[in-house]
Amino acid sequence: MSSRGRTVFRGSDPLRPMARQFMMLALCAVTLLPIYFMIVSALKSEIDYAKRPLGLPSVVTMENFARVIGQSGIVRWSLNSLLLTTTSVVLALIVSTLAAYALARLRFPGADVIFRLISSLMAVPVISVLIPLFVFMVRTRLVNTYASAIAVYVGFLVPYKVFFLTAFFRHLPDPVLEAATLDGCGVLGMLWYIVIPLSRTALITMGVVSAVWVWNELLIALVLLQNDATRTLMVGLTVFQDEFRVNVPVTMAGLLIAVVPMAILYMAGVRHFVTGLWAGSTQGE
Repeated sequence: MSSRGRTVFRGSDPLRPMARQFMMLALCAVTLLPIYFMIVSALKSEIDYAKRPLGLPSVVTMENFARVIGQSGIVRWSLNSLLLTTTSVVLALIVSTLAAYALARLRFPGADVIFRLISSLMAVPVISVLIPLFVFMVRTRLVNTYASAIAVYVGFLVPYKVFFLTAFFRHLPDPVLEAATLDGCGVLGMLWYIVIPLSRTALITMGVVSAVWVWNELLIALVLLQNDATRTLMVGLTVFQDEFRVNVPVTMAGLLIAVVPMAILYMAGVRHFVTGLWAGSTQGE
């Protein structure tokens, strides 16, 4: 279209969608390349890996997984990580749900101040309080016990959960809650029968995110759980990597065993995860 000697083109540039798709494909390739390397390496023999580090295995072998399970304490480490992750996430969800419900739906003096104080704890990095925590655990003789790590994990998880769930609970439909009150539903009854079912996606989202963090956490577990009996999977893999440093396929097999549980958890809750994040992002509007 021409206007006073100038040509004006309407419509978007057809190259822009193609450029965006190319960028997305490139990002996906960069993200998936380490996963591809880990999987194909774990399925190769040591000789096959030396010949073709990035190629597909000429013969698929499960020997590396057998060596990982047979020559290390990876089963015990996995059980320790499962225990710590499950206990920490469940306790943090219980505490944060009760706290968020009180801050969001109950009216009492100082609620906003308490909410701001709890939210400010999200800015505290783990490494800044790790030495005081270690000294405290040594004095209370809790080092190398599950209770020490669980207490620290719950303490770091609760502020994030309270911040997210408080915003979510504040925007639950008031008519539903008022109707439950008129029907004689008490505070705890409303939480159990009304609030929790309506907040299922948010709770699942917090559970998945917290489980992935606790499962992959290294620093706290490395400091507080130092013996082999209480060692977590991530800490154990650091020792395991030193033992099999030259044998990359065996090391990749150990890493793949560590990744699979959280991948399964994420895939199982991905629908609720995406919905919960979307709900959390729109609750504050």
